[in-house]
Amino acid sequence: MQWMFTLQTTEGADVLTRILAVFRRQTSRVHAINSSPAAEGMRVTVLADADAHRVKRIQAQLKKLYEVDEAEAAAFDNASHRRMGLFEVRCTTATRSHLFQLAAAFHARMLSVSGGSLTIEMTGGSEEVEALGEILQPYGVLDASVTGPVRVSRKAGNATAKPLGWETITGALADHARAIDTQERNGTYGTDLL
Repeated sequence: MQWMFTLQTTEGADVLTRILAVFRRQTSRVHAINSSPAAEGMRVTVLADADAHRVKRIQAQLKKLYEVDEAEAAAFDNASHRRMGLFEVRCTTATRSHLFQLAAAFHARMLSVSGGSLTIEMTGGSEEVEALGEILQPYGVLDASVTGPVRVSRKAGNATAKPLGWETITGALADHARAIDTQERNGTYGTDLL
């Protein structure tokens, strides 16, 4: 069974090496690993095979690492997770409108349109991202990249959580951001590229 381990760690040169060593010692196959900056330190998500007994041992070993502040495990089926896919697709004037319609159907975004190609970004479940990739194949996928799964734990009433360092945007930049947000909600963002 696949399990998703979510770790809150301090930043360091060998943090990922130490984390992967725990999984290797427990003979657990790692399918994906993601790391990203967090409010304090780094957030690491690992998707690995393990049975229930091995999950407890892995979690205990991870908590012993001095860089790991918090370690959670959730069955992959029960976790709220997402993947992101970037697809660069061959595009002609005849197929451009079809590709825009496909992107809209999958709630994907057009990142760039160049001479003979366009780049589509999609965030969703594993099946959704894979389905978009398969549907785009006949058009000619020039390049594709899909992240491993990432997840945010659902904790009710977590009063100890530290807020992220958001900034308040004012002035012309805020007006521009509101206009883009309105266009995305109305489904008109990027249609001026047709």
